[in-house]
Parts: sequence; C-alpha cells; structure tokens
Amino acid sequence: MGIYCLNAARYVTREEPVEVTAFADEPKDDPRFREVPRSVAFELRFPSGALAHCDCGFDAAESRWVRVNGSTGFIELENAFGYRGQKLAVARPSGREEFKVQPVNHFAAEMDYFAECVLQNKEPVTPGEEGLADMLAIEAIYESAASGRAVRVKR
Repeated sequence: MGIYCLNAARYVTREEPVEVTAFADEPKDDPRFREVPRSVAFELRFPSGALAHCDCGFDAAESRWVRVNGSTGFIELENAFGYRGQKLAVARPSGREEFKVQPVNHFAAEMDYFAECVLQNKEPVTPGEEGLADMLAIEAIYESAASGRAVRVKR
C-alpha cells in the first residue's frame, strides 16, 4: 500500500508526517480485493508545511513517478520505483535539464552495504526505526481511510 511513495516523501522532506488524510477504493463485488484495497490515495502533512500527494493501486496502469515542486522549479523522476529506466528532469526558470540515471542492481547494492555494516560493525543509514516510521504512517493512512477524517501520525 504505497510504501514507495510514502518512503520517498519522507526521504525528500527529511521529515516525518504529522497528519494524513486518505481514501481507499474497496469494491465488495471483486474477490481480488477482499483483503486489500484496489487503490489508496493519501496526503501527508509535514511539520514544515510541505504536503505530499500519493496514490497507489493494484488495478490501474503503472505510473511510477515522483515530482517535487519547489518555489522556482521542480524535480521529476520518471519510473522512480522501477529497477531500471529512470529519467531525471530538473526544471528551473532558466529551463529544463534531463539527466541520465545509471542503472544499479538495487538488491546487490543493498546486500553489499549490509554486509559491509556487519563486517565493519557499522550502524546502517536505514535502521529499523525507518521501517517503524513507515508503519506508523501506514497505520494512520488506514485509520483515515476507514474513518473519513484526518488522522495524526503517532510517534
């Protein structure tokens, strides 16, 4: 349920969401969605005032992109959550630039990094608390979708 876009929003803002509003489409007549929603759309509000609009679903065409809007431009990453084929664009008042993104075997890089942490007795930059922060936000997203109201994210 939207873990990639949720985690990307937390990463880009370097903040934890304080409140979420969410909506879920859960058709009762489709057995594929008996245990999971067909789609979920949610908005995250951060302490700085930043807002993240996210949606995800299992019954729609793939659209894996991230766009960060700033006061003078934006950054856009096409196919952000795929394993290859990313396209990065930066738009400023002076124009738009596109950058090549070199493909990386994400799994191998992650395993190599984790092995390095174990062998060198280093704390990983993504400790278990990162997963906990995602789960607290997901819990609030599900509560908001069920209740139809904004929900504060527990800490």
